[in-house]
Amino acid sequence: MLACAALGLITVAAPTATAGTPTILGNVSQGKGTVTAGTNGTFHVVYNDEGSKLITYCQVTSATLKPTGVGCAKRTLVPFSGTTGEAYPEVPWIVRDPASGTLYLAMQNYLIDTPQTVTNHAWVWTSTDDGTTFTGPVQIHQRGTGTDPSRPLLGPKPGTLGFASSNTALFAFSAAIDGSGATDESASTLDTGGVPNFNFSGGTRIAPFGARTIAASDTAENVYSWSTGPNADLGNQASWSPPTIVDGGSDVTIAGGENSTFMTYNRKSDGRLVAREWSGSEWGDATIVNPNEAATTTYLDDAYMSPGGKLVVGYRENGTGLRVSTSDDGQRWETRTIAVSDEIFFDLNVARDDAGNGLAVWTRSGAIVAASTTAVRDATAPRRTVSVTKDGFTTGLNLEGSCVLPGAKTTLTVGGQGTGQVTKVVFGLGKAKVTDTKKPYTATLTVPASSAAGASLPAKATITHRFKKKGKTLTKQRTITTALDVCG
Repeated sequence: MLACAALGLITVAAPTATAGTPTILGNVSQGKGTVTAGTNGTFHVVYNDEGSKLITYCQVTSATLKPTGVGCAKRTLVPFSGTTGEAYPEVPWIVRDPASGTLYLAMQNYLIDTPQTVTNHAWVWTSTDDGTTFTGPVQIHQRGTGTDPSRPLLGPKPGTLGFASSNTALFAFSAAIDGSGATDESASTLDTGGVPNFNFSGGTRIAPFGARTIAASDTAENVYSWSTGPNADLGNQASWSPPTIVDGGSDVTIAGGENSTFMTYNRKSDGRLVAREWSGSEWGDATIVNPNEAATTTYLDDAYMSPGGKLVVGYRENGTGLRVSTSDDGQRWETRTIAVSDEIFFDLNVARDDAGNGLAVWTRSGAIVAASTTAVRDATAPRRTVSVTKDGFTTGLNLEGSCVLPGAKTTLTVGGQGTGQVTKVVFGLGKAKVTDTKKPYTATLTVPASSAAGASLPAKATITHRFKKKGKTLTKQRTITTALDVCG
């Protein structure tokens, strides 16, 4: 087997990055990049180029994305020739074993034998030195299972990778990493209950739930899911449950880990991006991921969960920018803009590590680009409100939906509704305080010039509420505490 070493002489033309500008990782004639998280802010990216028989591995760190960064801290070129008829590598994926740190570069590569026959081979390369070298390729499966793959997973059957793909049907299979099943053609066709029009271009998404596997897809009208038992062979038809209709919706993604699995999708009834958690037998109630954003049509592309359960969801609004929503529990979400651009984003892929660092990778004309999930200034982001209800009265602190720039001014406002009235508000931003005793309760404060990029700046409103109760006039204080991100 071929060991592919990092080539120090390879250079990629890339402009110097500035804050809020995505970093070019590589120039391609046509390709797609995917990413998985390592530890301590290190990310592993792989991408193909349909103009060559090469896959590129690129290790990204926070330093390589800074204004003086070079994109890749480490770059390894992985040749691929395949079998007769495989002209170039298809979409590569990178999977990391969190226990050993081993990287698996996995790919479903299809070739058209005749106009009516498609053969799909699965290949894997292995790196035990953090991406410096890869051994392989090893063919690990052979079956005509569609042309649109999604993110593979480690396991659930020990010693295997789990794959899913689609086109004409929804497929899943397991493949032994050691290549012992190179000629294995077993694959499951997920039961759609006779429902037509599944979103084959969106694919079959799979994610772990402990030792079980959950799959999701949609028809652009309804969202469906399937599940297996523990350590199942995904290629065994009997491993999979019948389909479950989850909700009306589209653009479903799924991410999971040892203890939890979440589904996100655009809900049909109101167009909002929502999340649901799998209980082991059913999906829980929907949580709105970004309640401060008006219902809109977003392009939901990917979801990812770190080994420790930290979630990130990536979505785009073509002609506006790129946003991510992150959560540590699937219930409380934080949304930020990470790239502002009028370009069209293709093939967005996201990852997040246990420390909360994140990376987004996507394709634009002639390039694979990346951006950290640190917020950038977005004047179009809707303002958000943090509310508290007590004593029959709701007060809300309204503040910017975007991050704020060091040295810039930002406005905070407070409003109330219910029994009684607000008589005084003490606003706070960092150490600064401003008091207002007249409607509309508002304060314009300056973001400290010394604020570090990516820092969380405390924002606070201490509100005096006057109301009557049982004929008596009472005065009480309540405090709303939140934070503003400082732009990276």
